[in-house]
Amino acid sequence: IIDPAYAVWMPDTAGCEIWNTGDVNLDLFLTAADIIAIVNYVFKGGFEPHPCPAAADVNCSGSVTSSDIIGLVNHVFKGGMPPCDVCTLIPDTWSCGP
Repeated sequence: IIDPAYAVWMPDTAGCEIWNTGDVNLDLFLTAADIIAIVNYVFKGGFEPHPCPAAADVNCSGSVTSSDIIGLVNHVFKGGMPPCDVCTLIPDTWSCGP
């Protein structure tokens, strides 16, 4: 969760540092930049999403695949379903907390 008064990131779920699934560059927005980063990670061996790969599991399937890319494209450009909350729906699948 971002506290606007202090602009400080605070985790909202113990052990899960992801506050906005899909925002893999941590700029507080879901944009084409996040889509490109996930494409690079999935298809080109690019850098891991931040703060950990779970941040790119947009559909909460337990892995990061082209389906996550398609879901994020649909959300960003077509107003489709927002990414799931990976920390709430599948907290035991991913481990990226402190």
